[in-house]
Amino acid sequence: MATFSNSGTMLGLQSEIVSCTIPHKVGALDCCGEVSLVAKSMGAVNCLIWRPSDWKLIGYNIGYVSAIIAIEDDL
Repeated sequence: MATFSNSGTMLGLQSEIVSCTIPHKVGALDCCGEVSLVAKSMGAVNCLIWRPSDWKLIGYNIGYVSAIIAIEDDL
């Protein structure tokens, strides 16, 4: 994760939100100071947000939302 974070600095990015993909989703979970209940139950994160007030890294897994919408659209 340090390499991933440093790459943003090298590119001059000032983003507070980062998308995470395979194969980093599981490892990124361990880097989070807080994790949503969904991400915790899935054991992986794909959206990382740095909270500006304390720069705590918060992990979410939002991929399931698209899957549910796709299934519901076909019902």
